[in-house]
Amino acid sequence: MVRPEKNLNNFKQIYPFEIHMIHKDVKAVYIFFNKEGDCLYVGRSKRLKGRLYEHFRGEHRIDYLEDQVYKIQYMIEENENARLYLEDLLIHRLFPKYNERVFNIDKIKFIEMVREETL
Repeated sequence: MVRPEKNLNNFKQIYPFEIHMIHKDVKAVYIFFNKEGDCLYVGRSKRLKGRLYEHFRGEHRIDYLEDQVYKIQYMIEENENARLYLEDLLIHRLFPKYNERVFNIDKIKFIEMVREETL
């Protein structure tokens, strides 16, 4: 199993009991790890603090995931397309135990740029 936390220099690390310390409007990609350092889940959020609380307390709570999460790493990213790309990249590199490995390209917004020649 890959131990990715050593390669993710731009990620901040917290423990589940420290979620309250995150600012409420942080946009980020996050990773859950177990005690052995194995990747359990990769996700992205427009409001990281609220999304993490949903994993552990909300209606989307996953009991088996909650019991296994030892630490959380996250990287703040304001751009939605960058978050989508980073989430997909991490899912395909880290093989998290509880993620689906399907990427929907339709979620990414593309902008067409046309250069007009003037005479």
